[in-house]
Amino acid sequence: MKYHLFNGIKISELTLGTVQFGLEYSINSVKPNREKSSEILKNSVNRGITSFDTAREYGSSEELIGSFIREYPEVTVITKFKISPHNMSDFDFAMKEVYESVTKSRISLGIKKIPILLFHKGPEHSIEETSKLIPRIMNQLIEEGWIEMGGVSVFEVEEIPFLLESEEIQVLQIPINIMDHRLFRSSIYEKLILKDKIVFARSVFLKGLFFRRPESLKGKMDEAIPYLEALNRLSKKYGMSLAQMAISFVRDLKGVTSIVLGADNVNQIQENINLIQGNELDDELKKEIFEVFTNVPEKVITPHYWGW
Repeated sequence: MKYHLFNGIKISELTLGTVQFGLEYSINSVKPNREKSSEILKNSVNRGITSFDTAREYGSSEELIGSFIREYPEVTVITKFKISPHNMSDFDFAMKEVYESVTKSRISLGIKKIPILLFHKGPEHSIEETSKLIPRIMNQLIEEGWIEMGGVSVFEVEEIPFLLESEEIQVLQIPINIMDHRLFRSSIYEKLILKDKIVFARSVFLKGLFFRRPESLKGKMDEAIPYLEALNRLSKKYGMSLAQMAISFVRDLKGVTSIVLGADNVNQIQENINLIQGNELDDELKKEIFEVFTNVPEKVITPHYWGW
């Protein structure tokens, strides 16, 4: 396992996503019970994973992590908060809501200072308001000792340029996967690399869509069928599992600090570690990926629009 150090915070190249501990999340996952969730957390740490991703809105996830990390203080927790859209234009009202949310997070996690706190931006939040408000909020929380570092979990990669100039936005969590190439349009990717932010890549398997049988998709998702068929064709052609192909593509992108992956059981932890340590993509395969998936429709690569 490879690690990155930032301000004394240790981030493993594989971050355990924990939304599944509190909510039914992906297409193919099953929410583990508390005992199994605790077992997954323990196995993750024992196998070298030092960073856990959670959020206030992930049900009981924060509380479960809090009861676990008392024995593992070396773990880095990344958690998130939201702000009501009507408070985004008023700093004082927004700050009051943030204090309430972050206080609950600190209590649930059992820690005084949150290592990494992200604003959980949704489609209901204007990026213009976000880019003005969130740096002020993060600056205040850092000065008051509530958090170590702050950032934004963006909804769409096109929002990234609005956040790159802010020194208070030290961390970004962004959707990146083998089908979603919005990051590489215009100069977004080059600017992201130059700013040297901490970058967590999420949605690497597109909420499990990659593992659905193409023929099982109907209705509004039938546009995904040719792209899933292409994924399977490339996997077979180059003799690499679909999962390894998806992970290697994102892992080897310059600027990506860590990949966020969930796990439903302890065996999946080792499977994920094997994937993160797997082979690089063949140059010809990379070329085909960029040719085939350059312009995948947004309603295919953005789960918010699926309506499931």
